[in-house]
Amino acid sequence: MRASGNYPHWPKIPAIENEHLIDEARVFANRKSLIASLPIPRGGKIAEIGVWQGAFSTFLIEELQPRRLFAFDIFTGHELNDWNGYTGQQLFDGLTHRQFYEKEMAPFGDITVVVEGPSGSTLRGYTDHSFDLVYVDGGHDYEIVKEDAEIAVKMVSPTGFLVFNDYIMLDPGKGEIYGIVPVVNDLVVHGDWRVVGYALNEHLFCDIALCRADHPCVHGARGALEITADLLQIATIENEHILEGARVFANRKSLVASLPIPRQGDVAEIRGEEGSFSDFLASELQPRQLMAFDRRSGITERSKEPKRTTETNSMPSDAGRDFDLVYVDAGNDFDVVQATVNFAANLVSDTGFLVFHDYLLRNPTERNACAVVAVVNDLVVNKGWRVAGYALQEHLYCNIALCRSDHPLARPAEAIAKT
Repeated sequence: MRASGNYPHWPKIPAIENEHLIDEARVFANRKSLIASLPIPRGGKIAEIGVWQGAFSTFLIEELQPRRLFAFDIFTGHELNDWNGYTGQQLFDGLTHRQFYEKEMAPFGDITVVVEGPSGSTLRGYTDHSFDLVYVDGGHDYEIVKEDAEIAVKMVSPTGFLVFNDYIMLDPGKGEIYGIVPVVNDLVVHGDWRVVGYALNEHLFCDIALCRADHPCVHGARGALEITADLLQIATIENEHILEGARVFANRKSLVASLPIPRQGDVAEIRGEEGSFSDFLASELQPRQLMAFDRRSGITERSKEPKRTTETNSMPSDAGRDFDLVYVDAGNDFDVVQATVNFAANLVSDTGFLVFHDYLLRNPTERNACAVVAVVNDLVVNKGWRVAGYALQEHLYCNIALCRSDHPLARPAEAIAKT
């Protein structure tokens, strides 16, 4: 596990595998679409842990039409001296945090129940397995998240859902460590919960939705998964940019194996280090040729035998647009990523796929910023590509698969995964 050494106070993070995802787990563009896709009954009972200014509480009520929303928060935001350049007094219009929230929620006063205090104490009064949805967005330190999760699982009904906001290793802007990933992964791998859906959201503050292993969703009901990003000038991927049948996978091998890539086809890998993914690509896809590019120094020559390559130092300008798959590990630096992505996009055939490794805004090991999301999102939003699938990977070194907007899979009747 590449990131373990940077988080010594955490236990080893278990890896989510495909067996931990429901069959219909899907990719969407934002957390609102994720929530809207869940089969939550109208007139139900929901909880939001961490309500901030009430915008998402309002969405939950308007979308899910519950009979009760329980709003849990410590309501101390008005005491903040600096929150992204604003004081608490500015954020809450001179009111206390709770006063502001209650003012915002006044139209839903008969539905909203405000519960003030530390979640580790207040949640314990609601552990009767009666909630159709518990949305967790409280404190982000590992110990706080762990305690919230331990109580929240006792709040959710047998057919309810547990959704965690900010399922990321680090805040992509500030670099602060978040404890959500180890807690959620432990729930899924060791606690008989399954991944129903995923939402990347703005700035990749991802959401992940869970249900119990014996939930009806596990046996064929609807699931959900989402993709979005918008940091500074990053284009935002919307649902229209995602194939109708786009699925989520536990790892990149499963993602690549799901793509309808012909055997004896042409495959390329653009990489920054030796050995990376070539062996798997050769054994799984059985290509006629496997071409390995080095983004640091150039390209290796085509070979009749997929596992053999010969290094050269020049990046060819006449590489043909004839590859069935181009797998890209583009690095972090914006200029390098931009050049690599542009080059890779010109290699892919009309029915081929472009898969990017490390689709993230900040490297959880080195904690430095990554440019892959910005460049990939521009490709999708502005240059006619579509999201065909997504892989979580260990420590969220995520992979994202793209195809052209006129690809056969982009037709509504088509599905991404091979049957």
